[in-house]
Amino acid sequence: MQRVLVLIILMTICSITTQAEENSHAIKGKLINEDEWPIEFATIRVIQDSILLGGCVSDVNGDFLLNKIPEGAFDIVITHINYDEYDKKLIIEKSDLSLGSIVMKKRALHLEEISVKAEKKLYRRSKRNDVFQISSAMSDRSGDVRDLLDQIPTIQVSRDYNLSVEGEGNVLVLVDGRKYYSINGLRLISKDQIDRVEINNNPSVEYADNGYKAVVNIILKKNQEQSFNGNMNVILPNKNFKNVNLALNYYSGKFRVFGGYNLYNHKYNYDLESTRSNLSSNKSIQQIGKVKFNPNSTQNAFGGIDYFINERHQFSLATNFRFQDNDMASVIESFDSGSTIAFYSSDGTRRLDNQDWQVSAFYKYKLKSGKSSIVSDFLFSRFDQEEKLNFVDQYLDQNLTFRNDTSNVAKKAVKIDVKYECKLSKHSSLNMGVKYNGSHSDNKMQEGDFKHRVNFDLDRQIAYIDYSGNINKLDFWFGLAGELNQRKIADKDKEYWHFYPNIGMNYSLSSKTRIGASYQKSINQPDIYQLDPFVYTTDSLNLSQGNPDLDDYVSHWMDINYRYQFGRSYLKFTGYYNITKDGINLFTDISDTGVLTSSFENIGTEKETGLKLNYSIWLTKRVLIIGNFNAYYQQFESVGDSHDLLSTNTLLYTKFYLPADFSVMLGVSSKGKQIISDGTYTPYSNLRFGLAKKLFKRKVNLYLNWENPILPYQIKVNQKTDQYKSFQKRDFDTRVLMFSFAYNFQSKNKKKKKLRNQINWENNGKSLEF
Repeated sequence: MQRVLVLIILMTICSITTQAEENSHAIKGKLINEDEWPIEFATIRVIQDSILLGGCVSDVNGDFLLNKIPEGAFDIVITHINYDEYDKKLIIEKSDLSLGSIVMKKRALHLEEISVKAEKKLYRRSKRNDVFQISSAMSDRSGDVRDLLDQIPTIQVSRDYNLSVEGEGNVLVLVDGRKYYSINGLRLISKDQIDRVEINNNPSVEYADNGYKAVVNIILKKNQEQSFNGNMNVILPNKNFKNVNLALNYYSGKFRVFGGYNLYNHKYNYDLESTRSNLSSNKSIQQIGKVKFNPNSTQNAFGGIDYFINERHQFSLATNFRFQDNDMASVIESFDSGSTIAFYSSDGTRRLDNQDWQVSAFYKYKLKSGKSSIVSDFLFSRFDQEEKLNFVDQYLDQNLTFRNDTSNVAKKAVKIDVKYECKLSKHSSLNMGVKYNGSHSDNKMQEGDFKHRVNFDLDRQIAYIDYSGNINKLDFWFGLAGELNQRKIADKDKEYWHFYPNIGMNYSLSSKTRIGASYQKSINQPDIYQLDPFVYTTDSLNLSQGNPDLDDYVSHWMDINYRYQFGRSYLKFTGYYNITKDGINLFTDISDTGVLTSSFENIGTEKETGLKLNYSIWLTKRVLIIGNFNAYYQQFESVGDSHDLLSTNTLLYTKFYLPADFSVMLGVSSKGKQIISDGTYTPYSNLRFGLAKKLFKRKVNLYLNWENPILPYQIKVNQKTDQYKSFQKRDFDTRVLMFSFAYNFQSKNKKKKKLRNQINWENNGKSLEF
């Protein structure tokens, strides 16, 4: 009887348990903040009549999942140290419950000041960008903005603040989404102001007309306090370099006023050796010479104001003056093959002076809904250039010939952009806009008694639309731009209609890995130097001429990529294919006497297929390896000519962050051969070494030989056609013991917040226990 009773009790328990499981369901959702960043390590609890039914913690993507929650009414309570508590009553009936995206509001804290410092998670997922967070540790390791950005995967910053992404130049730098045109955005800010860096390797159709390889948007910290900060970088004068950079920023809540000055002075020499042969007449000429640039000098003075009228209106005004002085002296001697006596020599100087003035205005208006904005951008620029040549030419047994040539270029340009930005939903956005670029150039030249003048007018009218969206782990975008291009030069009018699409996607395989693919089409236009039909004399053996019949040309880019992030390290693999049809290439002809005449033609098809690896790997807490490797196969095809090559580019440097605020940098840069019209171009390779020391609470940084090449290097050009073959070599030696320092300062806050105490919490992707 007892056994029967026990069996009945067990069967009853199993029945009740089975029924409870059948009546239980799952609750899922995603936590984001007001900027749509995922919130991780938030605590989610389900409570019914003061009884805890279940709980979990949100993951790195802000997602959470609660299982076995019974049917009925209950409270869901979400807490996080940085956000206000979320409490809502819910009811589950017959099916699982999806809460979608829950927006958490930033908490106003009233605690005593606590500082818990750890490394932030470096990489975060965004729809079409790679987003890298800046932690206080990254800032502490850095001497200036360049050092800070060097820790960001795929980014390299040169000594003169030029930025490249994945080894490619022509990068647009934005600060909080704002273009500053010829004002280098990196010179406007200090390292302590940067919150995160967004990198877009597939710029939207909004930027396709400029041919940008990438767009880098530097997002500043949201600071509601009055502050004054700045930075100064100085290369102490030496035989090759002199550089002074100063930038100041004042922020008062409503206004941000900035200004600065930059002087970059670069001296260098190279030895020239070239050989050319006319294959039909078997005549060969060898040229030997020295070229000295003393100096190349650039000065920039800039300033502006950002006026934050209220939460819906922002107005900005900026101006920039740039002056460039380039002095070159050269001595070139020409020899017949096998002869030791020069039959021709050219000795003289070339001075090039540029003045560039720009003024830009920016206005942003947020609509009442808060989901849409209208952005307008205006630029006026004036560019003037004067070139003077004074040479003495002499043929063997002939009188001296004096050349005093001048050229002047005056260019005025206007750019107007109007854009509508709309956030359609939490998962999609739409941008559309119109752009107008108009310019007029007046080019005057005089060689001896001969005078030449040509005007160049260019009008570009562009309309575009761009959509981006998200479905679970899939991010996607597509856009289309249309352009009417009208130009006039040397009484020749041309008109083009262009359409260029852009499409791409990213798919998150996990919180650490993502794959992507994209396609974009870009339009390229010739400049006035390529179009001007005037025959320009470099010396009696080298002539060049533009071609007013040149056409625009099109490039197509396709790629597939894979990203992997582990800890603070990052890897990106990219396979790509690029094709350019009827690109502008240099066409060279040689006379029986060895005179080279170069002109430009729309000839040939260029193809490139390659693989890229970009990496940023922390071997230890003090050793960082950053670089990129590119293996590529290039092909050039034209009528009666085709050639190809397989080559590689490598950039690798290692930084050692040593105790006592010392750091050491070791690097190597190696660029492989590249195809040019009728031949190949071999850029230089070199080794780099640097030593740095931080002083005065890390406000001052001293550098020894940072980034300067430590070996001589060569640049080579090989060309061959049915008519001629040539070889040119340039030997450079820019070795110098170079000292520099950087100083960063930030004033103490003069205006206290309403909440005097706050918590500075930076998490590194790991739970913090108290």
